[in-house]
Amino acid sequence: MTQSNFFKSSIALIITSLLVAFNQPDIPASTTEAIAFADGTYEFASGSKINWKAAKITGKHNGTIDIASGEFKMENGLVTSGNITINLKTIYVEDLKDNPKSQKKLTGHLKSTDFFGVEISPTAEFVITSSTKGGENGATHTLNGTLTIKKITKEISIPVKISEEGSNIKTSAEFRLDRTNWDMMFHSGLEKWGDKAIDDEFDVSFDLVSKKSAS
Repeated sequence: MTQSNFFKSSIALIITSLLVAFNQPDIPASTTEAIAFADGTYEFASGSKINWKAAKITGKHNGTIDIASGEFKMENGLVTSGNITINLKTIYVEDLKDNPKSQKKLTGHLKSTDFFGVEISPTAEFVITSSTKGGENGATHTLNGTLTIKKITKEISIPVKISEEGSNIKTSAEFRLDRTNWDMMFHSGLEKWGDKAIDDEFDVSFDLVSKKSAS
């Protein structure tokens, strides 16, 4: 083969390789990174908690609330149903733990009818009715369902990150709720209350571990 023919053959081979490469179908990143969760019912670990954070013009507070019970069902990589019961009697103000008097006062107020109305409705309940893959802020799934507080039920969607943790499943989330949807109107509205106003929206977050049920 002459040198001229050799160069021509080499160029043809390179062009052919490029054409083959460019015509390969794209493989979505999500396909290679997807986790095949085992189908079944998963129960949240004992002692699971939800974190909350609320703000007002003059400051903010944060704390926890215990989950009384909770489980969800996975099918084909989606959460198809579930139920989480939250024990509102366990509302805890973390930032005031070194000031027991103030902590007791605020805890009592949060449990009153101005806020969660614990005497009338000692629990809140999130019922999961469906889920979709993906969501805001890099979520792997979005949980759809209803949240009931003070006997008021509202539809909500929660973006979550679901991942494997050994043989268990970890579910993490950070989102906001508008308290006025559940008749918590105390000091709502800047125009009316000025520097005594409390933000209508408060932050909720959790990192929950769940174990597959034996049944």
